[in-house]
Amino acid sequence: MDRSEDSELEIAAREFFGFGDRPDTIHLVLPGFPNQRRPTLRASNYPPYQHALTPDDVLSAMTIHSLLAANYGPNKIHLHYHDEQPVAGYANRVLIGGPPTNSYVSAALDGLGLTFTSNDHERAIVGGRREYRVELDSRRNVVTDYCLLARIQRKPTGNVIVVAGLRAYGQIASSLFLADVNFYRGQDLQLITNFDTFQILIRADVRGSVVSKWELVDFHPSVTDVFVSYNREDREQAEQFATRLQKKGLRISMDTQLRPGQNWVRQLDDHIRSSKAVAVLLGRHGFGPTQMLEYEAALAESTRRSTLKLFAVLLPSWKKGKGASHLPPFLHAKQHFDASGPIGPLVESLRTFNPPVDQKTRRSRARPT
Repeated sequence: MDRSEDSELEIAAREFFGFGDRPDTIHLVLPGFPNQRRPTLRASNYPPYQHALTPDDVLSAMTIHSLLAANYGPNKIHLHYHDEQPVAGYANRVLIGGPPTNSYVSAALDGLGLTFTSNDHERAIVGGRREYRVELDSRRNVVTDYCLLARIQRKPTGNVIVVAGLRAYGQIASSLFLADVNFYRGQDLQLITNFDTFQILIRADVRGSVVSKWELVDFHPSVTDVFVSYNREDREQAEQFATRLQKKGLRISMDTQLRPGQNWVRQLDDHIRSSKAVAVLLGRHGFGPTQMLEYEAALAESTRRSTLKLFAVLLPSWKKGKGASHLPPFLHAKQHFDASGPIGPLVESLRTFNPPVDQKTRRSRARPT
């Protein structure tokens, strides 16, 4: 396609979805139709939908289809329902709707920072110590709903996009902010989308039966805070160091989480690409052979993504008298941390990636039909 006359919205949406300039077919996957379901939310301004596929899902899908078709042409976009067997094998996918009606969503979000709870009247989106639930006023009208967006890179096949409302108003909100160029202009979103994998949570304020405004309220730009690289001979001290970070609330990734029987190098690259920082640990046995692969992958990622932090950690067993001047040459210029001392300064440094949330909200109108 000729890109010379692309609108700002089309360009921004293309970068957000991350399918590239010439992707293979993109598959939009909606909840099953005509599968029936039992409504779990009773509210005065909330339609008691009886089917898995509902108007809010269709409205969301139409918006996304329009954005993608404007970039790649309508023939590149294929529409599917949840209960079609081949769906799981498709590469580039956009999953629409919450996990109660689109079970592919739960699998896609597995291991990420924000997830859905079980399908009942108390359904929520949870992450860390936070919970996001639908809010009702004294007349049992829905006044607040949420929509969870995620982009998960599945190398080398493609991206999986999740657009899942907590309830119907959250799904409706997606048709508003995804079609609003101001959504993509925010500094917070531009920082987050530097990551291959990220999650964004949008709050939808409801007035009557209308989504009156939306606001970005939470984000998880990576799967983990720190990828820990270590010599396998120093595994015990490495795990102790990782535990110290976890007790401070940081999310840790190590090679012990890699899945056996699958491409190790590809998984390693995915973990590093999905981390805010890489800590190269040095203990009694020095720099290990597999650490070189990890370091090279981290260095390549830091060249591509300037926000990645790459530093050395000297474990307590690091030989006395060596000091920073005897670090491996390629680590000598990097920041290093003495793990035998207090860990607080390192934790604070790792928490500094905190893009400001734009408090300005965009007002739009839409109602469930």
